Amino acid sequence: MQYQPESYTSAAGAKALVTNVEGLNTLATNPQSDAVYNLINLMEDAVNLIGIGATSGALSTEDGSLGADLACAASTTVAGGTKITYTCTLTGGTVNGTIVITSVSGGGNLFVIDLTMAGSGYTEMKYTGSITITPTSIAGTISYSGQMTMPPLTFNYSVTTNYTSVVLDASGCPIGGSTTTSMTVGGGIIATYTVNAAYGPACGTILITVVK
Repeated sequence: MQYQPESYTSAAGAKALVTNVEGLNTLATNPQSDAVYNLINLMEDAVNLIGIGATSGALSTEDGSLGADLACAASTTVAGGTKITYTCTLTGGTVNGTIVITSVSGGGNLFVIDLTMAGSGYTEMKYTGSITITPTSIAGTISYSGQMTMPPLTFNYSVTTNYTSVVLDASGCPIGGSTTTSMTVGGGIIATYTVNAAYGPACGTILITVVK
């Protein structure tokens, strides 16, 4: 069944799934970078793209504590790369868990993510995944799970974005491959929503298929 979603199912929205995940690369050179919050942006991109119109309820980027690097993040050397461990209590919430970054051929990095974030007054959200980012490609999966509230109901939900052979041009714009974003909602209702985005062949050309 095809439908027109409520939120920004657009080329800009689908492109954000790529540009925000590219931002994780900053962590490879600065383990205490606030680029870890790109995971929050990615989740909100995914949920909005599907058209549910919800936000993550995680640490708000309006919180001043998120504007600076995370001194609470500790990095250790592992085979082929770095392990970042977060045990952070901030003004706006908490960040706990790990991101392991290892080098891959082609000048890129593999990110293995296992994080929990929570904002004041919100339930925890889990961020997991394994994704490879190089200057010319992105491949892998990132998943998010938690709760959202649409009064008077509270829903459990999980969101997964699969990056399939995404090709990047010199500016980092996607010109090939695809993403598939699925959201499963449980609680008062049980439903699954899926959005496919195929990129290219030119920068800005994105074919979006939405299934509800």
